[in-house]
Amino acid sequence: IAGVWKGPVVLRGGFNLDRVNSTATGDHSLPAGFAEVTFSRGILHGHGGCRFQQGNPQVTARINLSGQVPVEGMEVHGSVFTDHRSPTLNDLYWPYDGTTSGNPNLENERSTGAEAGAAWSSGGNRAEATSFVTATEDLIIWLPDQNGIWTPSNLSRSLSRGIEISAAMELPRGSLEGNFTWNIAEDRTENTPRYGMLIPYRPEYTWSITLGMPLYSSLLRAEASLLG
Repeated sequence: IAGVWKGPVVLRGGFNLDRVNSTATGDHSLPAGFAEVTFSRGILHGHGGCRFQQGNPQVTARINLSGQVPVEGMEVHGSVFTDHRSPTLNDLYWPYDGTTSGNPNLENERSTGAEAGAAWSSGGNRAEATSFVTATEDLIIWLPDQNGIWTPSNLSRSLSRGIEISAAMELPRGSLEGNFTWNIAEDRTENTPRYGMLIPYRPEYTWSITLGMPLYSSLLRAEASLLG
């Protein structure tokens, strides 16, 4: 349930309820209320919010600056943010099945970060590059325990940084798109053997290339993709 008021600023508030009830997990619910505000003035854009779940306020905020530069078709942008993420019902109460189990003792994630980038477009061609850095406390991550059972836990501190690049170009018949992400995600829990090591199961490089081509009708389109 949600409501929106649009004025000089946009206000949004609501309530949601997630619930699971089964013989394996029992009856569990996660009620949450939230309030958000969004505003925009010139090159300045902002978003703020507060979510209440299980009596705990979770504040989120983002300030973004974006605008044109003296290069035709180019825009630059930058932002700073703070965010929270609550465990899902699956994270908390996934039933033990011999290989997987939830963890009802998880804490909320809390993160702060910044990003900056530039985007260029001309006709049907475009390119964008964005660099980012995010520090997170109590990162929720699924890993196998000492018995090989996959279960979520909180990683005390982590740091992610990297760059995202995307581009697209129009071809005589069709289009070509590509995406590349480089992300270094490190465990930054002090006084532990894993300090400074990469977080397991987080790929350092990901990429994709997609070729699209219209078929006999403009309503139909064929695509072929390569992923890595």
